[in-house]
Amino acid sequence: MTHDIRWIYEDELPNEYPYKLMFNYSKVDIVRLFPTVAPWPLVAQLERKIADLKESLTNVLSEYDTDNMIQHGFFASSEAVDLARERAK
Repeated sequence: MTHDIRWIYEDELPNEYPYKLMFNYSKVDIVRLFPTVAPWPLVAQLERKIADLKESLTNVLSEYDTDNMIQHGFFASSEAVDLARERAK
């Protein structure tokens, strides 16, 4: 569903660009070009994987003493703390 906003030359890609994931969506017009917006199927697939990973992490965290982990700074983000606290209820 997403439309490509524009194309960017391969040698101008930023370091954080997901090159391997987006290679199949690139095109060659004398030089290889990559879309600046991910095609919808890829975005949906990545969102599902992220949701699955969050659920797995939440399930693992529920097995531990999350209050003790929070107190000792185990979590890197406030979102992880919120997930752990919610799961511990």
